[in-house]
Amino acid sequence: MKAIVVGSGDLARALSWLFHCLNAGGERHALTVCRNPRGREARKGSMTAKQTEKDDADVSGESPTPWHHSSVQVADTDAALREGADLVILALPVSAYEEFLDAHRDALISLSLSSNRETETETVMVDVSNEIGAHARLKDALARLRLPSPLRPVKAFCDLGAVDLLSMDPLSKRRSPTVVAGGHAGAVSVCTRYAEEVLGLSVKAAVSADAPAHLEQMQQTLGSEWIFSLWVNGVLNVLAFLYVALRYNYCKGRPWDQLPLKYLNMSVCFAALWGLALTLVPGTFVRLVRSVRPRSWRPGDTPTCLDLLLRSRKHVGLVAFVCLGVHVVLSLILLSLQQFDSFFVGEKGVWATEGSMPVVSLYGGLTLLTGTIGFVLYSVAAAASLPSVGGAMNRKQWAFVFGPLSWGALIAANAHVLFYGAAHGPGVLKSLASGKQTTCGVPSVYIAAPLLPSLVLLLKGLQVVVRVGAWVCGGLCGGGRGGKMRGQGNKNAGAAHRFEMKGVEEGREGERATLHSSGGTASVTLTV
Repeated sequence: MKAIVVGSGDLARALSWLFHCLNAGGERHALTVCRNPRGREARKGSMTAKQTEKDDADVSGESPTPWHHSSVQVADTDAALREGADLVILALPVSAYEEFLDAHRDALISLSLSSNRETETETVMVDVSNEIGAHARLKDALARLRLPSPLRPVKAFCDLGAVDLLSMDPLSKRRSPTVVAGGHAGAVSVCTRYAEEVLGLSVKAAVSADAPAHLEQMQQTLGSEWIFSLWVNGVLNVLAFLYVALRYNYCKGRPWDQLPLKYLNMSVCFAALWGLALTLVPGTFVRLVRSVRPRSWRPGDTPTCLDLLLRSRKHVGLVAFVCLGVHVVLSLILLSLQQFDSFFVGEKGVWATEGSMPVVSLYGGLTLLTGTIGFVLYSVAAAASLPSVGGAMNRKQWAFVFGPLSWGALIAANAHVLFYGAAHGPGVLKSLASGKQTTCGVPSVYIAAPLLPSLVLLLKGLQVVVRVGAWVCGGLCGGGRGGKMRGQGNKNAGAAHRFEMKGVEEGREGERATLHSSGGTASVTLTV
């Protein structure tokens, strides 16, 4: 297969580097670079006479020096197009598309008339730009040329970073993923084949007229999940900061100069705990509903708002984990006897010691222990959220990390705040009863912060109880979701396979499904 890259920017160099590393000694595939004439004219103003002469030689293909010391050759644009190619990769600014097509119209006509003997398809024009509307502009410009045989536009390589390709070892086992999209199946197939066989990329092909525009949108936005997660965590942080400022600086009269560090640390911990708890709410809620009504909200049938919550769980959790990291760093900065005196045995200024070290109290030790456990477990969950880690996990590992491990992290983080409040004096419940933890009617952060995580844990407990109850009831009653399966089969040559299902659900007989295939005969009866 043969491809032509029009342009001399970073992406052109990266694709040439991949081709050189994987095809330098082969003759089956070819790649030629043609520089952008408009870019060359713009460069001449800052070139010396010798540099201009060398640049002209490069463009005409007369230079003995390969393109960036690779096996890829530089050729004249018109000459390369007239020789024919499977792909023409436009590594140009979108504003130069029409100018390029008009300037080389005769060569493009010759290219469109030449058919590839191996693939027997039209030449593919590859658009690599991320600019909104770039593919539509290229498609319209090609239509205006009225070529004898159409050049099929395809959107590809727009999601690849030139720096990543140049820094990656092309001979490593890992393949860089990319998407090839277009409205013509043959054109997408040709580009996919070249990307996989020649450049060593991992391609996801999308044959759809709307796919190129969708790719452009994806490259120009943070994504609805990230935007939603930033809004959620931003609102939580603002509300927590205002709550802490009201409770301690306004009501209790604490110095305002401590707000940017000491009380900001408290509010960030508050927001992080609530953000991490919110990540577990959508999944638990859906499982609870399905435990009661098994046919409710199947994949693809969930309400729009709930679908957004489910898709954004990972993103909300990662942003909240960043807030948790800020809390850990600020706590280490503030860690001292003066700031955390309640963690140690004795009164302020007179602490019990072992040798020269103050003795940590029971609640102080539990606060540090649960905080450490919670941070470590959340670090594991955050690492598993990375594509390179999560993609290598099997179903059992994934279910463990985002199941028991994540719930254990929430329990530890919630206990961390409760023990921290208990370390400051009377127990939490006793403080609420005596009113010592409320000021101006505003409860302490040690009371307010664990509320949502505790409710989420109660919701999870309710879901587990309902699920276990439905399973036990189904097993005892022999109906509902419980049941039994019995199967029988026989094999007769020349007959047909037959699969029969009979079901009883909620006292009503279900429909019978039969599947026929060649071979012997087999029948399975399933009673639910």
